[in-house]
Amino acid sequence: MKRDKRDLVKNGAEFWDPNNIRRPLLRIYPNQINSKISKHFYLYEFLEGNDQELRKYCSQINGKFYQKYIRLDPLLIILLEKLRTKSGEAINITSGYRSYLYNIRMYNRMSERPKTLSRHCSGQAVDILNPSQKLRKVARKVFEDHGIGEGPTQLHIDVRNKRARWYYSGYTPK
Repeated sequence: MKRDKRDLVKNGAEFWDPNNIRRPLLRIYPNQINSKISKHFYLYEFLEGNDQELRKYCSQINGKFYQKYIRLDPLLIILLEKLRTKSGEAINITSGYRSYLYNIRMYNRMSERPKTLSRHCSGQAVDILNPSQKLRKVARKVFEDHGIGEGPTQLHIDVRNKRARWYYSGYTPK
């Protein structure tokens, strides 16, 4: 039986938006995954899905799984481009859009942290792997009115409508 898309986005469902930012859930087809969405970024960078239970909503290409659905806030792309241009450095996105239930499963595996109303589920956040000090410094300026979480090997940035700062365990800001 084919599921109605409305069943996937209702409160608590796989692709529910817990922050209710009213961005549509878009269907992505395999031939769109390699699409360039800005000067420096491709759609696939925001779509990777590693969760076994999420795979029914994924396309497999060259051994990697990419989600078939996404939300993406245009402001996030605009500010990521600004960050890339001002820093002059490549940005290694390790986590872009996450479905609501995938996010819960991920937090359950980490067990020491409670689940959140993640901005990833709203298409408003990315995590960057191994950011340089320069990239961190520029991110603090570019995302100064938004959310930034810093850890030893990662940088979380999001476009929530207010300033928020936090540090993951093991990180001391420089």
